[in-house]
Amino acid sequence: MIGQYAHGNEPSHHIAYLFNYVGQPWRTQQLIHEVLTTLYHNNPDGLSGNEDCGQMSAWYVLSSMGFYSVTPGSGIYAIGTPLFDEVKIHLENGKTFTVKANNRTANNYYIASAKLNGANHNKGYFQHTDITNGGTLEFNMSATPNKLWGAMDVPVSAITEHLIVPVPYVTATSDRFKTAMPVILTAPEAGSTIYYTLDGSQPTNASKKYSAPIAVTQSCTLKTVAYKNGQYSQVTENEFHRIPTDKNITILSKIHPQYTGGGNDALIDGIRGKSDFRLGGWQSHYPGNLEAIVDLKAPRKVNKISLSVLQDLAVWIWYPTQVEFFSSADGKNFTSLGVVKNTFSDKEYGSHLQVLSLPVNLSTRYIKVVAQNHGIIPDWHPGKGEAGHIFADEIIIE
Repeated sequence: MIGQYAHGNEPSHHIAYLFNYVGQPWRTQQLIHEVLTTLYHNNPDGLSGNEDCGQMSAWYVLSSMGFYSVTPGSGIYAIGTPLFDEVKIHLENGKTFTVKANNRTANNYYIASAKLNGANHNKGYFQHTDITNGGTLEFNMSATPNKLWGAMDVPVSAITEHLIVPVPYVTATSDRFKTAMPVILTAPEAGSTIYYTLDGSQPTNASKKYSAPIAVTQSCTLKTVAYKNGQYSQVTENEFHRIPTDKNITILSKIHPQYTGGGNDALIDGIRGKSDFRLGGWQSHYPGNLEAIVDLKAPRKVNKISLSVLQDLAVWIWYPTQVEFFSSADGKNFTSLGVVKNTFSDKEYGSHLQVLSLPVNLSTRYIKVVAQNHGIIPDWHPGKGEAGHIFADEIIIE
């Protein structure tokens, strides 16, 4: 890795050359030299990624000559830094294209100046026809970057046909809120108009036109579209959830920091998790039991209490062995209302959802839920000896 750049990920092979396009070719030279000299070796493990039809080597061959086709087929090569003093390309038309690197050493990999067929060349690129016509591209190398060379005349890559209307983007403080929250819509392309709906229906130019921040007060599905010159963008979709304010929750157990479900309110926010645990609706209690107290803020009639849970053994998530529900008038002294046992197999792979419920008939302010962890992962499982997770998405009080 170079920062977040992985050269072994071949669709990224053009990235280091993009500094040429923003007037900083010296930075491209620096990075290309680093990749050429540190990520290729004359050993069995000499490639930093799978060769995949020769792309790892093709990048090296082109880049070591001092250039690369960032946009294949465009006829433009972005200049990098040569690894050799001289390279000759013998063409099928009988002509020869030569690349020379004067004063090139292991430390002199910056381009101080360049000439193409004897004329000063201050561009960070050249044409494919310069190769096919034959000639000489000559670099004068230096140990320090010339930040002016190639900075003014940069390569350009542009789409001019079959243009699309860019989608609007949405700005909001969160996808969850307790009080009215403003949502801002922005069209990236000037001259386009945004239309939107809040009921999940498909927006068109007959829908509500966006003109000012939208005050979202209820849970909704916001769909937006940009419209310009009779053409629509793709539709964007964002869900916003109003967290109920008629109750509070105190989590007594340990929440895994990677699976918070959006925060402490995840178990009372009304947002239900999907069968894929990675989609964010689930809260993991790990290691140990799940234990939480819900404050209804005043005594209320309660008919049923439930806990919605997930099991996915492949990722160490088990249903709790049982859930016990308690009630209290003061939030300190709790009385057990009953225990609900899990009867689903603890050896069943796949993603499974279950709601463990207890019918009740009482008036109470505080409800405590304690879900018993399955315990240490058994020997037959690849995670043997480790702790299992409890994944829950909601404490449901009816």
